[in-house]
Amino acid sequence: MFLQNCMKEQVLPKSVLPQRLVKMSDRPFDDFQRIILKKRIDIAKLEVKEAFRIKRISLHKFQCCVSSDVKNVLLDYCYGKMRKECEYLSRKLNMKLLALINDSDWTKHANPDFVVNLSSKPLTKVQSTALGFGLSFANNSNPSNIINIGKAFCNLKCDKDLPIDDVNICKGIVYGALANQVPPSCPERFITAINSLKKDSDLHITKADKSNAVVIMNKNDYLNKMDALLKDQVTYVQLLKNPTESVNSHFNKKIKELLSGNSELIKKFISISPPLPYMYGLIKTHKPNNPVRPIVSSIGSASYKLSKWLVTILSPLVGTISTSHVKNSLDLINKLSEVKPDYEFKLVSYDIVSLFTKVPLDDLLIYLKEELNKHDLPLPSGTLIELIKLCFKDCKFQFNDKFYSQKFGMSMGNPLSPVLSNLYMEFFETKILSKIIPPNITWMRYIDDILCLWPIQDNVNDFLCKLNNLVSSIKFTVEIEKEGVLPFLDCNIYRRESELKFSVYRKPTNVCSYIHYYSSHPDGVKVSVFASMYLRALRICSPEYIDDEIGCIYDIGTKLQYPTHVLDKAYYRAKRTFYNLRSTQTFNMNNLLILPYQENLQNIPNMLRKFNINVVFNNKNTVRQMLINNSVNSNKGCVYKIPCKSCNQFYVGQTAKALTTRINQHKKYVREGNQSSGIFNHMNHFNHPVDWDNAKVITYNNNITERNLIECSLIKSTHKLRLRLQFLQNCMKEQVLDDVKSLMASTPQTTALPRKLTGNWLLEQAPSPVSATTIRDAPGEQPFVSRGDR
Repeated sequence: MFLQNCMKEQVLPKSVLPQRLVKMSDRPFDDFQRIILKKRIDIAKLEVKEAFRIKRISLHKFQCCVSSDVKNVLLDYCYGKMRKECEYLSRKLNMKLLALINDSDWTKHANPDFVVNLSSKPLTKVQSTALGFGLSFANNSNPSNIINIGKAFCNLKCDKDLPIDDVNICKGIVYGALANQVPPSCPERFITAINSLKKDSDLHITKADKSNAVVIMNKNDYLNKMDALLKDQVTYVQLLKNPTESVNSHFNKKIKELLSGNSELIKKFISISPPLPYMYGLIKTHKPNNPVRPIVSSIGSASYKLSKWLVTILSPLVGTISTSHVKNSLDLINKLSEVKPDYEFKLVSYDIVSLFTKVPLDDLLIYLKEELNKHDLPLPSGTLIELIKLCFKDCKFQFNDKFYSQKFGMSMGNPLSPVLSNLYMEFFETKILSKIIPPNITWMRYIDDILCLWPIQDNVNDFLCKLNNLVSSIKFTVEIEKEGVLPFLDCNIYRRESELKFSVYRKPTNVCSYIHYYSSHPDGVKVSVFASMYLRALRICSPEYIDDEIGCIYDIGTKLQYPTHVLDKAYYRAKRTFYNLRSTQTFNMNNLLILPYQENLQNIPNMLRKFNINVVFNNKNTVRQMLINNSVNSNKGCVYKIPCKSCNQFYVGQTAKALTTRINQHKKYVREGNQSSGIFNHMNHFNHPVDWDNAKVITYNNNITERNLIECSLIKSTHKLRLRLQFLQNCMKEQVLDDVKSLMASTPQTTALPRKLTGNWLLEQAPSPVSATTIRDAPGEQPFVSRGDR
């Protein structure tokens, strides 16, 4: 038991292996240690088995040689003494296990700065340690990601010249790799600790604003902060009822009106039962009282696809109206290096308070319509303006089972908000600011952050007052250089006599929580994280600051347990890109397959590249995804079954709507005699009534691709079982087999479907996105099992 616990907690007793051989790799518990410990466990099992055999022989001899009146007394004494020895040994081994855990690399190398506990509950040592590896820390997702992998192949957009046989071979390679089970990549105690935090309903866990730290706070405190923010009656108003249906129907109606005649765009933007946007808050740990930054997530909402499309249309306009716009830090440095002011200046930074929610949308649309008329766009300017209004006017969202409407400004979380905010500031600078700004002032802006080279004799505060009086909703704050240094974006700008110098700036709240080396991520991702940091240093830092920044990055990597050779490889890659030592090939986005990462799939990219398929990984099992859940729980989408009253057949379907709504649609199709309805065809052909009351949800799922996969798997597996039953029944009629009854007993009934679908079950069925259509149209078969309507 002790050795098995050591295996679960990924520690190695010193007695198992000489100390000089313990550290064979950069991992805290590598494959070598795992193999040695497993061998020792197997030996211990044999020793225990042999010990029990000897004890049984001794007990048998004892019972034969000792009289019954003495035997019971001696056995009680032996049992009592053995019980005490076992309890003592158990305590000793538990203490030894605890000492091994406290002395392990897992405990030593967790960073407590990654955790901000604002709750009234103290964290246990194990919980603090588990969170101390950061939100990006990932464990091996050992249960097979079969649905996610099936979805990945469904989303694979193949070129016309990619043979379907090659795709099927690649499916076999990926599914076959899943047969190689991989051990957990972190101790069991970490998973238990994270699950205990996840189940605690009194806690709210989220990410800190402007840092990657995990914030733990009382749920009531979080709700109170959000409620206080939503009481701002200028920006928000609470609604009396759920507006989801009215919002979606209004959106679809307006899309059809505005895009009449363009069926392709209508089909692209029309939505079926989309969820309402939802609000959540990020905690500002760098400010007093820890206020929240409100985010309204519109992912999957009715207007989300339209907003993404409008971003592609309007983004090219950014930077064409005002010359002050900068794209990023590198663009800022390049422009500042070209500026040679003929006056003495000081560095001044202006910041706009909550720009997104304060933009006067009506004024912006008036400015924007004038500008759109100057460009050749796929739609008339008036239509584009109405589409923008459709995305923002009366933005409705939900929070904590309540419904709200945003009356003013734009929400953070909408893809279109940054683009429109940029465009508004360009109009602001060209039409409003130009009236008061002194001539020849260097004014550069990145969205809502503004950098000025301000004349040293001019009063900054006087100009700030003028700025704040220009537009009632737009308010500015100001920051002036200290000792010739001003932080702006991710740069420190140094004013040195006749020129400006630069270095990388990190906010005081930055805890440097990057991917830990112990995390289950592809090695290429880990190298890329630090290569990008080195490349930023090479691009931003002036020569006198570059060595300090390289040393800082090296210290960050060392604290995250990155070996020297990994950091050196990242630095070499950054220099190769910066100096263009070798022509870098861009990643081919054609035939892109996005797979959930598991260590048994790490060789898949090289294997599939031979078939012209490019593989990238994403991690589905990080601490962030396990703990942070800001989305509203919505179980409308489901896969369901409707049984027949007269036979053992049933209808299988999937829907994005509530089951009751979908049932009512089926009843309507039956009343109308709709020939495309599988239920009506079954009732009409066999004259069987349908058992509407016993319609049940098989599994809930809000992703349409995953629902299709589960539905297809059920249809295919049910069809196979029906064919097998029919074959066995025919054999019984013809008296071909003597043991048909035993075979029938071993065949599961088609009405018995698993309530929860496991990965192994789906793997055996080998789901295919087209299997349902093939089954339904099979000659000589009229299966009641059919695909649900969309």
